Amino acid sequence: MLMLDDDMEVPVETAQALMDKARELGRACSAVYATLTAHVAAARWREHTDLWLVGLGCVAIPRALLLELEQRSELFEVDGRSYRAFTWCGPEKGGWIAEDFRLSINLGGVHLCPLAVGHIKKGALWPDDETLEQLARARPLESQPRDEVSGASQPSFHQQLANGGH
Repeated sequence: MLMLDDDMEVPVETAQALMDKARELGRACSAVYATLTAHVAAARWREHTDLWLVGLGCVAIPRALLLELEQRSELFEVDGRSYRAFTWCGPEKGGWIAEDFRLSINLGGVHLCPLAVGHIKKGALWPDDETLEQLARARPLESQPRDEVSGASQPSFHQQLANGGH
């Protein structure tokens, strides 16, 4: 199974190479991508220094490994439907473990492949001063049509096409 986040740019050849390596090794494998701070979205696993804890942007997981994880994951129910807790975030050993690193641990560590993939990030949208002033004075916010909200610009035609028209 290839797990891709919605903000990743992955050439087909890279995805295939990643899947092939995961099948060969019988373990989860990740491509390399950068965070907003230009750091690799991975950290060496202290308990197993040849393996990594990774962000979940582009990870190949062999089917057998995923099925094994399903079998040992805790079963829980929500609204009458059964689910398995493959991952979660929370405190452990005096630190915080995010869900992506927890899944890496639950998979037995991840092999970090020297395959580069793109991580698409856009700039942040900030509320305008008028909105902040209204909130500070505890006045109700005026409802504005989405395309007229100040502080948020309309994407260009090319940006809309690249984003599926959204």
